[in-house]
Amino acid sequence: MSKGFDALLTFPTTFVFRIIANNNKDHQESYKKALQPIFSVIDHFEVLPSTSGRFVRVHITVMAKNAEQIYAGYDALKLCEGIKMVF
Repeated sequence: MSKGFDALLTFPTTFVFRIIANNNKDHQESYKKALQPIFSVIDHFEVLPSTSGRFVRVHITVMAKNAEQIYAGYDALKLCEGIKMVF
């Protein structure tokens, strides 16, 4: 199943999931936990609050072995609470 990442990226590669979410620390940790079973390496986890403090940007950098891992990561994040968007 090809959706484009395999054509755009050379694997293995670092990949950043960029998440916009409600500002809730419990939810933020669940995003990282959702990705841990899929990716053996999570290089970086960063939380940046919005100016109002209501939302956060969460950047999670992983080492992806193939495109299917990235798609599995997006699927895992779909199940997490508080997420507004994932890029």
